[in-house]
Amino acid sequence: MSRPSFLSKFGRKLFDPGEGKTAPLELPDQKALVREAALELQAALSLFNHVTERELVDYAIFRLNAAERHLVYLLQEARRQQEPGGKE
Repeated sequence: MSRPSFLSKFGRKLFDPGEGKTAPLELPDQKALVREAALELQAALSLFNHVTERELVDYAIFRLNAAERHLVYLLQEARRQQEPGGKE
């Protein structure tokens, strides 16, 4: 079975960007990720504190929990990388 032509074109563009294209973007460093996660946690906390509609309470709680867990994960990874013998 052959792939649709749009998938073939997409695959070529994805894996062979061609001449004149810039290199793939670099991933943000660990500090930038932690700062971004801390801002997301602040935003989630603000949403939780200001939500007034009953239908949004579950969403606010979910977002707050997710942001907190993401920040904790990133901090644990940063700590692991700074330990002697940790991955770098």
